[in-house]
Amino acid sequence: MLFLTLCFIWGSSFVLMKLGMFGRNGQSTLLTPWQLAAWRMLAASAVMLPFAFSFRATWNASQQKPLIVATGLIGTFIPAVLFCLAETGISSALAGTLNASTPLFALVIGIAFFRQKSVPTQWWGIILGLLGCILLFAIKGITPPKHIGYALLVVTATVCYGLNTNIAKAKFSHLPALQFSAFALASLFIPALLLAWASGLFKINIAKPEMGLALLSGALLGVLGTALATVLFYALVKRSGVLLASMVTYGIPFVALAWGFVYGEAVNGWQVVALCIILAGVFMAGKKARK
Repeated sequence: MLFLTLCFIWGSSFVLMKLGMFGRNGQSTLLTPWQLAAWRMLAASAVMLPFAFSFRATWNASQQKPLIVATGLIGTFIPAVLFCLAETGISSALAGTLNASTPLFALVIGIAFFRQKSVPTQWWGIILGLLGCILLFAIKGITPPKHIGYALLVVTATVCYGLNTNIAKAKFSHLPALQFSAFALASLFIPALLLAWASGLFKINIAKPEMGLALLSGALLGVLGTALATVLFYALVKRSGVLLASMVTYGIPFVALAWGFVYGEAVNGWQVVALCIILAGVFMAGKKARK
């Protein structure tokens, strides 16, 4: 249930980003990527502040406060900005598909920096998955240099996810998922507030058509796609480990592609082929973990 819930929440987040920035018709300019990311982070951190306050004794006793803040920035704040920026140049379906490379980077980072053991099958899985990503760059609708740059923003975000997942497992597996998530996300309130002010979020015209929908989409992104999903994900990490938890991205691209199709985005056969290649690579990369 954790796995399926995360697939739906995170898979739906890509279309919510589009609604927040461009509305239902995809033509309106509502929130900028910076404003949407700031609003999303404000909503997520505000929801978590009461929980963090209730756990303040543990926070005060912690000797790893800077690292907890770093996990919030690396695993949530930076990717939120990168994904919003990316979706101004690529479709939400493609963004969701590229997100499937997260487990590959989680494995590479785990092996390189966290002494995680590997087998040849896992490396072949990494190569196969990366070939799938390269194919996505080559299919119709992704032409250099503009679109590749936007796609690389998503890839950078998945690297952040892979790093953050390994840090959380190695350093904070002793903390309950809600407690760790509360500390990490609540620490983002001030940075989110500064980004909101710098981006002009507090000066938007709320009377503008569909602005209510944009703000609602951003709030849902923060409360469900960030706050709730982060708690569920760290619970999954504690139960199943880094690789198996990161494989929630098996289902995310399918949900994202389905939403993209519903909203009239072009989803061609080559995207599906590339998606299958990526998922095959992730399956091979995680084979050892399942054993």
